[in-house]
Amino acid sequence: MDIYLPNINILLHASYWDKKYPRLITKGMIRSISQKPSRLEFIGDISCDLLGSIELTRKTTTIE
Repeated sequence: MDIYLPNINILLHASYWDKKYPRLITKGMIRSISQKPSRLEFIGDISCDLLGSIELTRKTTTIE
C-alpha cells in the first residue's frame, strides 16, 4: 500500500481487521507522503477499528 498511497485520491476501507494482521495504513506512511506531492484527499474507515488497520482512526461516530 505504501507504493500506491501517494497515487490514489480516496481510500475507503471496510474490511475486518485483527491485531494479528499488519496495518493497511500507518501513521508513518502518512508522515512519509505528507512531505512530498500526493493525490490523497480522503481516507474513510467504515470498519472503524480504533487504532486498527487504518492507524489514524482514533474516534468513532454515530449517525446522529
